[in-house]
Amino acid sequence: MISKEVIKEREKTLRDANKYLKTQFVGIDSIIDQFTESIKIWFLLPEVQSRPLIINLWGITGVGKTDLIRKFVKYTNFTDRFCEVQMDSKEGDATIQDYLETIFPDSNTHGLLLLDEFQRFRTI
Repeated sequence: MISKEVIKEREKTLRDANKYLKTQFVGIDSIIDQFTESIKIWFLLPEVQSRPLIINLWGITGVGKTDLIRKFVKYTNFTDRFCEVQMDSKEGDATIQDYLETIFPDSNTHGLLLLDEFQRFRTI
């Protein structure tokens, strides 16, 4: 059972992260608001979710999509539950499943997966 205090603490963390991110980026306040609103239930009540939440960030190179996620992860102390996969990487034969099993040995772990440079991903 999740206590009201835990939910309020998580809500404060999310609000503070929103404010922090707005100090780190210029001109994307509405995007930051949309992002934090989109992840609100996932962040506040991960215990009740039975499916993953998928957020797509689209934009031209250099606008801060990846940096936004990395700063959010660091600010909210998700660094030990964060898996970043560069989709254009040719590092061995590692699959996304391999990365996930390394970072999240317990399949019930609440965490973040970032698939970056997805536009460069190729299939045979």
